[in-house]
Amino acid sequence: MKRLLTAAILTLAAAGAASANSQGSLHPVYAEAGQFTAMLDRDAQQWRLAPIVGEAIDVRSAELCPSTIRPVPGLWLVGRDEQGQPQLIAPSATLLPEGHSGRVALRRCDDPALREASVEAYGVPGKVLDWLVSESGAVLVDD
Repeated sequence: MKRLLTAAILTLAAAGAASANSQGSLHPVYAEAGQFTAMLDRDAQQWRLAPIVGEAIDVRSAELCPSTIRPVPGLWLVGRDEQGQPQLIAPSATLLPEGHSGRVALRRCDDPALREASVEAYGVPGKVLDWLVSESGAVLVDD
């Protein structure tokens, strides 16, 4: 009986490992409630700010912001670089292309260095950037 039970457990474990190794399982799944406080549709450059208390707010600039780098789809944390500038930081669950640093600088849409493409950063409307820095902990980036 003990052998039968051990064999059944090993079979279930092998089946679980096989399904975990399937290509679809490499992509994390996020629930809208509670895992992030902002969402970005990076192709449309549309932001959804979701404060912990209150209604979600959709924000899109009248014109598209310049960007010299784009965050890959996934979950990103809002942080700051060594100079205190805002940036997105990819946690280990975010799948990055090989060689990606896991950091994306954020700059206001009207930042002259961003407009001249002399800095590698993602352009964000000023009000959204202020909100991200003061209120957001995590951003879900989608296509």
